[in-house]
Amino acid sequence: MLPLSPGEPPDRIHSSQLTSARITRTTLWGASATVTAMAGRALRVIVVAPYVSAHDYGLLAATLAMLEGVNAFSDLGTQASLVRHPGRVTHVLDSAFTLQAIRGFALASLLFAAAPLAGAWLHDDALVPVVRAMALAPLVAGFSNPAMALLTRRLEFKTLFAWGLVEPAVTLAVAIWLAVTLRNVWALVLAALCGEVVRVGVSYVAARPRPRFSLQRQPVAELIRFGRWVFGSRILMFLSVRGDDLFVAAMLGTTAVGVYSVAFRIAELPVLLVTHVIVAVALPVWSGLAAEPDRLRSWFLRTCLWAAVVNAAVAGAGLAVAPHILPLPQGMTWEASRPLVLVLMLASFGRSLIILTEPYFYSSGKPAVWFWMNVCRVGTTATLIVPLTRMFGIVGVALAVLAGVFSTIPIAVHEMKSRPSA
Repeated sequence: MLPLSPGEPPDRIHSSQLTSARITRTTLWGASATVTAMAGRALRVIVVAPYVSAHDYGLLAATLAMLEGVNAFSDLGTQASLVRHPGRVTHVLDSAFTLQAIRGFALASLLFAAAPLAGAWLHDDALVPVVRAMALAPLVAGFSNPAMALLTRRLEFKTLFAWGLVEPAVTLAVAIWLAVTLRNVWALVLAALCGEVVRVGVSYVAARPRPRFSLQRQPVAELIRFGRWVFGSRILMFLSVRGDDLFVAAMLGTTAVGVYSVAFRIAELPVLLVTHVIVAVALPVWSGLAAEPDRLRSWFLRTCLWAAVVNAAVAGAGLAVAPHILPLPQGMTWEASRPLVLVLMLASFGRSLIILTEPYFYSSGKPAVWFWMNVCRVGTTATLIVPLTRMFGIVGVALAVLAGVFSTIPIAVHEMKSRPSA
């Protein structure tokens, strides 16, 4: 472990400083940051929805699924490694930056070149320019400042919250203007790209040090040692979260995936709101408790109980009020979408609890468990998705996703009975 330079702040809060009061304050600030980001995305959907068609949403949904796919299949887990690393990480930031910049350029090139193949695969030529435009997103994201991980490690979520207000505010303003002006899929695309540019810019203002291009063998090895399990899990997470979008697009068409994507986002928002808030702060906080496994397990179980109660209440309220307050894209009705939204909401409720095991197993030094949980989830969904779709149509896709989520519970329960690794 490298020594601290004079006047240099520590990389991580020591476990002895993680009192209940401090964890509560940290969680509240982290919650505020996550809620702000999610509210900004939700408002963009609500504002733009009346101006675009389900086909437009389908084009963006298919493009984002492809983007997340190439991201998942190339994610080396460097960000999780920076947060979870037990020692100092300032000496690996330059290598992390160089790796992500190279990766961003490679992904952008791949997406741009593969755009015609994507259009041919989904039988929709309108997809080609959308994919090529969104190829700029990973290129821009590759130049973000990895030193933002230092703020997370130090639990400086108050600072992250303050700077986190900038991106949703700017992107929302741009989205409103574009929606009124363009009234097509390009309002969605340009707003997404604007958000990426703003997010990268903020990372250089909010965090120090600023990165340089450097690729050294030892820092890269340190990042990949933990990140290899994250890499495998990210691929499986993509298949479990976005694989259904690609399946619907290929089997039922672009308009159908637009309907499915909107229904999924509606079902996901009220149920996962609380869990995403927790996950945003759980890894850095729980990693600080890794040396105290009993305390770590206690916090995890209390968090799961609290999240289950709140998520159930929020999901019920959301299902009751959503048809009265949320507009739908042209061509969609609440009456026809209700069964799909209900099944997806049940799946999202299960997922909201399962997701909490990711930071727990990462913090307790058992990233392989999360990997095998996702293997089970993807395998179950892949086995059931074709027969259920033939029987129930688009609702059958949601039923397969629901079965995949709940198939992971036995693994999580079994591993929770064993003691965390050192």
